[in-house]
Amino acid sequence: MIAYGLNDLGLHRIEANPLGHNAPSANLLLKLGFTLEGTLRQRCLFRGQNFDQLYFGLLEDEWRKLTGSTDQEEKISGKDTKAQRHGEVIGG
Repeated sequence: MIAYGLNDLGLHRIEANPLGHNAPSANLLLKLGFTLEGTLRQRCLFRGQNFDQLYFGLLEDEWRKLTGSTDQEEKISGKDTKAQRHGEVIGG
């Protein structure tokens, strides 16, 4: 899903906002390269109890560093159609 958002949809940033007590989600986001950007204390009311909400973000350049891919490599290999959708000429 991350690759689809960044490569195919042309997103620059992806966000995720799990509740603070959901440690498995937070740990997965960290393993995927997301950065914890902040905590909104007692932001969400769930089943009669207030919970913190965590804010995670992942930028396109961070993802590319983690995966070792570059936008140019994807254009050359034909995997990226973002340039084609925006009317750019590839390879000629």
